[in-house]
Formats: sequence, C-alpha cells, structure tokens
Amino acid sequence: MECRFVYLGKSYKVNVDRQGHLYLVSIENNKPLTVELLGSTPNCFSFTTDGKMITTYITQEDGKTYVFVDGKSFVFELEKAKSTQRTVSTQIVSPMPGTLVKLLVAQGDKVEAGQTLAIVEAMKMENELKASVDGVVKRVNFAEGAQVDTLQPIVELEDGN
Repeated sequence: MECRFVYLGKSYKVNVDRQGHLYLVSIENNKPLTVELLGSTPNCFSFTTDGKMITTYITQEDGKTYVFVDGKSFVFELEKAKSTQRTVSTQIVSPMPGTLVKLLVAQGDKVEAGQTLAIVEAMKMENELKASVDGVVKRVNFAEGAQVDTLQPIVELEDGN
C-alpha cells in the first residue's frame, strides 16, 4: 500500500508492504523498517522495530492524524489532491486486526462517499469502514467471519468520478 502524507508542510511517500506477520515500512524509498505488530486497541498500537518496543496512540480529527510516541506528538495529513488529479483512497482497509463481522456490499455495487461498506470488530468494539469516494465495488477480498489484519484491503473501489 502506498500513500502520501504531509508533515510540517512537506509531502512524503510512505509504502507499507506486509510480509507474513511483519510489515516493511519505507518513507521516500529509503531502507524499509521491519515492523512487527504486537497488539492494538482502537487508538493504540504496540509494535517492535529494530529490537525496540514502541507504543503509539493515534487519533484523527478534521482530516488530520495525531500520533503520540514516547511523549512526543506528530500531526500528519493525507496529501490533498492536485488541482488536475484526484488522489483518493480506493482501498477500504482495516485500521486494526479484527474480525470482519459484516460485509454490506458485493462486487459491482455502486457506493457513495461516506457509505458504510464493512464492519470490523476488534477488542469488542465495532469499527465501520466507509467509502472515501463515490464509486463501484471492484473487488471484495474477504468474507464475513474472516480475520483481517491492519491495513489489509477488504474492499477495493473504482473511483466513480
């Protein structure tokens, strides 16, 4: 999965590739960090990288993502679309490991931005996964009852705009 974030006014390309139970995270094509997710709750992730255990607290508001690590805070924004190109997420991913308890769409369904497409349960809490754009469901990668991991695409959309 590739996305672009803005931090302190500068855009960064971030790649996250899953390899088994590990994730390879690279920023701007630098040497990837190997990350092992140890556990998560709705706003907290614990992982190891380079032999160091790290716990992060994450919250989102008004399109910004606030990350708290070791007493420091960071604010990220998903990069806005260019004036002639749209940059939108057409992959609906789980924000944490859990069980896909409800799948509300099928391949070929038309969806609207903000529409709930799936519900993932983790830590006895249900998380609604919503469409970020109007579009058509191109692919559904899991069935109800499946275990999903962080950032795994559950539903893929074709942008309708």
